[in-house]
Amino acid sequence: MIAVGANATGIIAIGQLATGVIAVGQLARGVFVLGQLAVGVFTVGQLAIGVVSAGGQIGVALRRRFGVVWAVRPQWLVIVLAVVWWLAAGMWLWDAATREGGIFRDAPVPVCADQPGRAC
Repeated sequence: MIAVGANATGIIAIGQLATGVIAVGQLARGVFVLGQLAVGVFTVGQLAIGVVSAGGQIGVALRRRFGVVWAVRPQWLVIVLAVVWWLAAGMWLWDAATREGGIFRDAPVPVCADQPGRAC
């Protein structure tokens, strides 16, 4: 559910390459995204690519929040942004959510009191 690390994938992901519904990281992708390079539906980042809205130094999205973000109006361009999001983030989220043992199906690993950091 919550992933922290270099290649974090989870509902909430924090890491260098973060993939999640809520993603925070250098290269972050997902739905609600905050990162240096942010690709998502709603994004904030230095380089932001958002399907619906984006805010940042440079970016493109349907709506502009702040920064130098190009607000696209033609509907076909929104479809292009949605395809970019699917290729960069959506497929990975779908795979992580639906594969066997994915982010929704992993049972928590019990930790033994006498051996901290190791599974029982």
